[in-house]
Amino acid sequence: MSQFFKWDIIYTSKFPESIQCGGCKNFFMPCKSSCECGYENNISNIVDKIRPILLWIDKNNWRDSMAFAILLSASRILENDYNEPIYLSDYKFKHKNNIYNRPMRAMIHQSTRIDGNILKKDKIIGKLTNLVKMRKIEDKLFNWMFGDKR
Repeated sequence: MSQFFKWDIIYTSKFPESIQCGGCKNFFMPCKSSCECGYENNISNIVDKIRPILLWIDKNNWRDSMAFAILLSASRILENDYNEPIYLSDYKFKHKNNIYNRPMRAMIHQSTRIDGNILKKDKIIGKLTNLVKMRKIEDKLFNWMFGDKR
């Protein structure tokens, strides 16, 4: 398995990994089947395709800490409490395919926990290098998770 670090940009084939059912509270895979209990869950903004994510890891090693996948989107570059624009000058790409080199926004409000089972299958395509953007995204992530309780 490749070594993954905080602020790596990777493509993942499943996002999010699973969704908690509103009825029985069990987790199910939204791209493969509905919940076994039959409860009708309303799901929006889930795309069953390869998506770029920004990896946020609390400590040096993902196995020893909480890790989040922050969805990246090339549509509607905007900034607010839950979105942060990231421009080409904020990235360092590790590939030669220019199709992926474009401005994107970090969608903090669609972040999800991520683990090694997803990371094993994915390819690192770049790294966020702008320290100001890193701090803004981290602040927005903490505010989204904990509100003003920090």
